[in-house]
Amino acid sequence: FPFSVAFNNMLVRDSQLKAISQRIKETESPKEKIRLLKALESISEYPLFRALDIKLPEKNFAAEFSLGFSATEKLDYNDKIIMNINRILSTVESNLINTAKEYIVVNPSLEKKLKDMEKDNLVVILGNGSFLSGSRGRFAGDINNELFMFGIADFQSNKGYRTEFEKNFYSYFFSKIIKEGNVKEALLYLSEQSKALNENRITQSDLYLDRECKRDHTDYSAVAKQSYIVEMAKQKTIKGDIVEIRKTVEELQSKFFGITPIKNPQSDLFSVHNPSQAQKAKKDGSISTIVDWIIRSDSYEKAYPFLEQIYLGYGSEELVDKIIKSFVINT
Repeated sequence: FPFSVAFNNMLVRDSQLKAISQRIKETESPKEKIRLLKALESISEYPLFRALDIKLPEKNFAAEFSLGFSATEKLDYNDKIIMNINRILSTVESNLINTAKEYIVVNPSLEKKLKDMEKDNLVVILGNGSFLSGSRGRFAGDINNELFMFGIADFQSNKGYRTEFEKNFYSYFFSKIIKEGNVKEALLYLSEQSKALNENRITQSDLYLDRECKRDHTDYSAVAKQSYIVEMAKQKTIKGDIVEIRKTVEELQSKFFGITPIKNPQSDLFSVHNPSQAQKAKKDGSISTIVDWIIRSDSYEKAYPFLEQIYLGYGSEELVDKIIKSFVINT
């Protein structure tokens, strides 16, 4: 929180902001401290904008914020901002594992330096934990037996646009790998769920895509082109209602795993027995992308045919063992 710290002397002149600043010192709850510092950081945006305005004279800046005039007020605040940012960057950049918004996962070796910065309210340490990292901005972790997820649909959230099938998968998959370090159980669960989906054994209610309506069905936004807008109109929902969309198993397999199996025209069940017949979708699957996190990047091309068999519903314990032995990262 480099900006709230930089402008702290300015902010605490207000009695309410001073009370917030005092509460930050008193609380032992990291989450409460984060909420309060976020509030101060947000309030700091305007003075930050003015301090960075190169056309704004020193005397105007000082007068606007009632700082008196020593001809260096604006320069002093700029120096504080730069110093705080550099202090954070120099500490984390060489040990960065992943980051999403203001949340940063770093190597535990930085604990002492982070604690020193925490004393100055530059950072808040949520705690030590285990993490599974994907691409930049996408990771999951366990801190104090609480599961955190960033960059993917949070199974605990009531927002977003996903199915109970996905929520349950994220919960179980991450818990097995991050909390227990049991990759085999996680992949066996993936195998079982993929097979159940392929055989139409998943409860239909778990396969509905649902989303809370943010506007009345008659109130369209010109830029709102998401598919749920059409469904919202069909269902004539009002703000706060839940829009439910039902997709076919093939569509869900494409959504979850990035594959489109060939369907037997004589049956509602799939007739695919050769994984090479499956056509990969243009976009990554919401679940298969997460599974990729545990596969070594240098072996993904070799691993994919085996993973594809699992996605198509032909997984087995033998296949899972093969994947773990040959392609999975050390967790």
